[in-house]
Amino acid sequence: MTDVFVSRPTYIPDSQKDGIDNFLSLLDMMDLKPRTLGTTDYPSDAPLDEVLRMLDDCSGMIVLGIPQISIEKGSLKDQPIDGVLKLATEWNQIEAALAYSRKMPLLIIHDKGVSRGIFDRGTLAGFIHEVDFSDAHWSDVASIKGALKTWKSKVVEYSPRETENICSMDASKKTHLLALKNDFIGLLNRKCYYKKNNQSKNPDYDYSIGMYDGKYEIRLSDFLNREMETAYHKRMREMGNKVKNDVLNELNKFFPDVYEKLVELFNREAFNKVDLDECFGV
Repeated sequence: MTDVFVSRPTYIPDSQKDGIDNFLSLLDMMDLKPRTLGTTDYPSDAPLDEVLRMLDDCSGMIVLGIPQISIEKGSLKDQPIDGVLKLATEWNQIEAALAYSRKMPLLIIHDKGVSRGIFDRGTLAGFIHEVDFSDAHWSDVASIKGALKTWKSKVVEYSPRETENICSMDASKKTHLLALKNDFIGLLNRKCYYKKNNQSKNPDYDYSIGMYDGKYEIRLSDFLNREMETAYHKRMREMGNKVKNDVLNELNKFFPDVYEKLVELFNREAFNKVDLDECFGV
């Protein structure tokens, strides 16, 4: 079965429990394993750290916007509230944002009247559906089943992040990885600087791109595979800098998953800082 994260509160009104249970049974029939913090998984550390660990295992997220707060009298942006303002748990917002940052397939379903944040259309590039959670058969309607089918097709194609997330590491391991990341970025920056100041050697190269705007346009397979001269090694080490082979060998020894991600990244024509951060699990 494929693990999927279901963002929902632990408290569900009695009138909505049958509908939620039917929906979870539908996921099971689709060979999907729903996971929810506080329901199927229980944190041993801070809840947010546990969410990050769970997301590493999941290939998609469903957000269920179940009303938790109802405001009948008050103001919103200095204007009186018209009718009843229904708000879902704030964890819906947090968990959806984390999934969205990973480009994880998102399906958002909320009860009638729930609004604000991710439940406002246009906020996220995902599927958003409004239903009546008090109807025990809301998941049987064609629009929901069709949305689930489309969403699942994206889930099947999604690969959960394999790199260990830095939040789950112990302090010494985290410090080691961050130091290697800084060393690695230093190597890239020196490489970009070298290429930018040797333009005549490659007139077709786009030297406007480099460390200056956060992008590293290097032929990356060349960067990984090319051996540097011994004299260069010696000179850089005398200056207190690690050379390429030092950093790559250390990464491969202590963080092989990071190294493999970097190798995959280096097969692209170009990449940016966000791509690099993902390789290092930050």
